[in-house]
Amino acid sequence: MGKGWRKLVERSYPVLLVHFLCRGVVNEYVERVLGCDLGCKKYLYLDKEVFMEEDNFEALQTKLVEKIEENGVGLLSEFAEKWREKTGELIALAQDVNESAETKTDAELADLFKKFANKNYEASTSMLLPLEIQEFLEKRIRGMLESRGEGNVEQKLAVLTAPEKVAENAREFEALLCLAAKTRAANLKLYDLNQETLDSIDGHIRGFGWINAGGFEGNPWTRKQIIERMRALKNDPQKALEEMREGKRANKEEAEKLMKKLGLNYEEETIIKITKEYLFIKTMRMNAFMKANFIARPFLSEIASRTHIGFFDLVYLTPEEITDYLEKRTEPDKKKLEERKRGYGVLILENEARTFEGRDLQNFKKQFLVEEGSRQVQELKGKTAFKGVKKGIVKIVKGISDLAKVRQGDVMVTPMTEPKFVPAMERAAAFVTDEGGILCHAAIVAREMSKPCVTATKNATKVLKDGDLVEVDANNGVVRILERA
Repeated sequence: MGKGWRKLVERSYPVLLVHFLCRGVVNEYVERVLGCDLGCKKYLYLDKEVFMEEDNFEALQTKLVEKIEENGVGLLSEFAEKWREKTGELIALAQDVNESAETKTDAELADLFKKFANKNYEASTSMLLPLEIQEFLEKRIRGMLESRGEGNVEQKLAVLTAPEKVAENAREFEALLCLAAKTRAANLKLYDLNQETLDSIDGHIRGFGWINAGGFEGNPWTRKQIIERMRALKNDPQKALEEMREGKRANKEEAEKLMKKLGLNYEEETIIKITKEYLFIKTMRMNAFMKANFIARPFLSEIASRTHIGFFDLVYLTPEEITDYLEKRTEPDKKKLEERKRGYGVLILENEARTFEGRDLQNFKKQFLVEEGSRQVQELKGKTAFKGVKKGIVKIVKGISDLAKVRQGDVMVTPMTEPKFVPAMERAAAFVTDEGGILCHAAIVAREMSKPCVTATKNATKVLKDGDLVEVDANNGVVRILERA
């Protein structure tokens, strides 16, 4: 990692989606959406890793705290409401741009695309600040617990902040369990389903198929894939549903008892309430991007057909390259497209976004030192996201192409989980992540699935390798390496 830079997350996305997700972090859009200058000066996507200058991150953290002290913690709820509004507008526009796209002129398509890109940028103001807000909220809640002499702070923090709203990826898993339970209750064989059940599977795909598509990277589940997922459910799905609901009820009861014991004041209760809200917002915002850009595929596919390249090539163009073709007939550089598929970077500045690949990418990377993990380490420490202890074989997952290697009972080790990882998470016995905290996707899914999860290990994907045998002790936030592959 480059000196003076902080690694934020690690994600594998094509060029267009990176622009959509990152361009809104600068002040131009943050001020427009939130009405305050909490934007970033320099933001970097480099070969699947996202960085921000350390000084800028700390300065934003300081400015955020000042804004909260000036306006109260309710300011964070106002931010959340504006992000819900902007992501809702993005999904609505994604549906609108598809209408009669094939009959529109290139100029009309260019105008529509600019509006769609701009709406993505406005919604992407939610990409960076929740990371800053997460640090602020976690610190405040830990302080509440420690000031009252509480032990097992990470576990209690997780109990207090379990979300009350259910994200769409969690709803999908519950719906799958319901579908599987109904099928087994009717004594139907998964290889010989009646039309009513097949119709239910089709309805499930229509409602949730965008999750598997990952925005631009894949496609919705097929009937066969849904049936395979139901077949992979080793436990009785009805019992799993009941256990999931009982787990939520028990956690709510435990949280209420802990709140009563702590004797929190109004501001402290508000902070916990807002933290729960942000648990939902952090998952909701990514779901919104993936859903909107999946919905808009017919529109983007029409543009791809006019540039004489396929959809999966179009998504490696920048927004400016797409509009240049539609407005000026500037042909896409196919050599650049192929280079970007092998690796690329996007540098977001206050007034511009630069995309580089090939030799320019290699030259830029010379500025950065690669921070490797040590294979001599025998134990990793992180944060408890959901308690429990499980042993299993490590499977490193960095992108959608890695999901198939996760077998029943494996331990999924990843920079951070995403909604499209859920089918593999169903098979895994436990999750370990480099990144994250109480507000991350892995923590939310772990709670929904009642599976041990340790987050924020920093370098698990570098220290561990496929085939290592580990014990995930989420009760203590520890991953023990029992046997090397």
